[in-house]
Amino acid sequence: VPKSFKTYPLTLFKVLRSVLNEKEGFVFTHVGDETTDVCLIKGYTLKEAISFPRGINSAVRKIAAEFNVFPEEAVSMLNTYLKGHKEDEQAKKISELMQTAEKEWLEFLIKALNSVAQTAPLPQNLFWTGDTVVAPRFIKSIEESDTFPKLTILGKPLNIKQLSSSSLAHHLSFEKGLLEKTRPCLVLASLYASKAIKI
Repeated sequence: VPKSFKTYPLTLFKVLRSVLNEKEGFVFTHVGDETTDVCLIKGYTLKEAISFPRGINSAVRKIAAEFNVFPEEAVSMLNTYLKGHKEDEQAKKISELMQTAEKEWLEFLIKALNSVAQTAPLPQNLFWTGDTVVAPRFIKSIEESDTFPKLTILGKPLNIKQLSSSSLAHHLSFEKGLLEKTRPCLVLASLYASKAIKI
């Protein structure tokens, strides 16, 4: 079997084009561990693909540095905080660190989408994936910002929709339950592979 190598944005584009019926186009954002990928798709064409060096681990590193702990322990502390199990000085500090991480991430995203919107306004829909409970916090910062309506084609806030593993799973011939706990990026990769080898 001949080998084939594809970049992640191209893989995303080929999959999303087939699973999302969005003639007007959309913005896709994947919040990864170390980076965030942003793709602009219009008219079933990949117009722009940008990555910036901020992801989920930017929050983890801030917590690890502040409390002088290993990253694994910082993840545990963050998960406990996000579940609301802590109401003390530690939780207050983690809250401040999270706000800083969210602000930094948002600034990078605004810069990326400002660049993309230079040639034409952004589509109204933004689809996103993220692998942990931290990603929704970053995405929520988009909703709270007044910057994005200025960049969209309708001049309104972005219509933000999550692409979860379960919402993507029905495009594969496996049982839905098998993929619900699988990372969304792996489900997207599986979708690409299934189409490439025509499962």
